[in-house]
Amino acid sequence: MKEPTFLIIGERRSGTTTLARWIEDHPEIYLNPKMDLGYFIDSELVGSKKYQEGKVDYEIWGVTHSREEYLDFFKNANTHKAIGEKSADYFFWHQSHQRIKNYFPDIKLLVTLRNPIERAWSMYWNEVGKGRESLSFSKAIRAESKRIESSDYARDHLSYVTRGFYDRSLQKLFEVFDPQNVLVTILEKAKIHPSSHLKSIYSFLDVNTDIGYSNVDKKYNRNWTMIQKPVLNKVPFFKKLENKYFYTVNKLSLLLFRRNIYRRRNFVKKISKPFRNSKEDFIMKKEDREYLEKIYSPHIKELEKMLDLDLGEWLKR
Repeated sequence: MKEPTFLIIGERRSGTTTLARWIEDHPEIYLNPKMDLGYFIDSELVGSKKYQEGKVDYEIWGVTHSREEYLDFFKNANTHKAIGEKSADYFFWHQSHQRIKNYFPDIKLLVTLRNPIERAWSMYWNEVGKGRESLSFSKAIRAESKRIESSDYARDHLSYVTRGFYDRSLQKLFEVFDPQNVLVTILEKAKIHPSSHLKSIYSFLDVNTDIGYSNVDKKYNRNWTMIQKPVLNKVPFFKKLENKYFYTVNKLSLLLFRRNIYRRRNFVKKISKPFRNSKEDFIMKKEDREYLEKIYSPHIKELEKMLDLDLGEWLKR
């Protein structure tokens, strides 16, 4: 039975989907077609949209999961040199590190990181779109500490600020895995020189570095969140009418672009513009950005030391 040789493990909203789409074009790589399996995350949290108080019993995972069950996800891999999957929560969900190590001690791990302030903003709107978040961004980032202290659900899905403490998550990862088995990619740097970064990744995965670049300039997994404009929410009739319109637009998009999810989402976003706001219609408040800059500054400096890398573009100096 084929075993995975690598995992794309996160961070969420930092380009993991883009990286997965880039490398899946390589003929020597098999990537599980289902994104974000979340197998090494506690089951009650994966995909859940209902708020849960309390902590997870981490011991249950070992009883309800098995190495054999996980290997079944790769049954379609053939003669590929590199076999893996992408789950963007493994990096931050520290409990997953030892679980992965127990199954595959020598597996290679790909980590993508992004400006933590922009990552937090993007994740917030993603959670709004999924219906998990009802607070404003200002309130959410200030309520986060209290939320995640009492809820593992919040720690997984509403941790906009904490997920940006990359130095902490990387240190936790290095306590379990040899740093030689971990490759960190900075999203902003990869966008400037995508081919050279992809070549480094192919080299890390031990596949042919001369092929597999046809997707390298494409962008994936944009934030598609759309919310009703405030004026519609104030008038029940218009709110109901807009809901029916949005439902019809979604049905039409399926007919027109059934096999292309990105064209479908783009169509819905454009045609719904008169009635709905998207993430691009909102700008982070200056005081929120300054609040996050102050919080992240020491963590970014520590990460620079760990990676021996200049991350000056992430913060004002």
